[in-house]
Amino acid sequence: MARLIGSWNMVSSSLVSLALRRYGPARRVAEYPFLIVVGTSGGKGLDRVAMQMALYIANQFHLTSDALAPIITDTEAQNVQDYNFIILGQPEDNGLIMRSLLTTPISYDNKAFSIGNCRFSSNHTGLAALAFHSGQRQALILTANSASALEDIVHLATPTIPPMTRSPFSNLIPDFIVTGHEFKALGTGGYLCAGFWDQELRDDQLWTVLNRQSMSCSC
Repeated sequence: MARLIGSWNMVSSSLVSLALRRYGPARRVAEYPFLIVVGTSGGKGLDRVAMQMALYIANQFHLTSDALAPIITDTEAQNVQDYNFIILGQPEDNGLIMRSLLTTPISYDNKAFSIGNCRFSSNHTGLAALAFHSGQRQALILTANSASALEDIVHLATPTIPPMTRSPFSNLIPDFIVTGHEFKALGTGGYLCAGFWDQELRDDQLWTVLNRQSMSCSC
């Protein structure tokens, strides 16, 4: 039995197992073998910057958690299913970002992110969001509508008080956050939106939906 869409329903054991794998917070993406996925459509300059950011994240996982975080491209990831993903880059540069956003209530168009009734269109907007790929595995999307905002999102992997380090993305990050211009100065006080997803049963599949009781946005 599971309580879904406001009432108790009989569900299969496989569905329960899938639901448990989909719970956040964001750090859970690293509780199963995972890969960092960078884009290939940003041109040599942007792709090189994304690779440098991916190397930074991979090194942080190695230094803080003795974790291996191999880096692959979005084209190489097409046939990979049995790994969680950390997907890095701008939506225009990494083909997996838009596909993974489709598993969440977040939309992206005209350089703006929309969540519920909030639309974030500043040219310095970053997003970290727990999503899914291949129908089963978790994906942590690290994206932005500008290179400088993407750098802010990657800084979430930075140790809080070196050398007292903790695993990247494990401190004060729920299922999703949106950052803006003031994030670099204010840290978590600069979040524009933050919250947790919920689950809904539709046609014997679990979908990620917005839990308005567990989110806070400035919009």
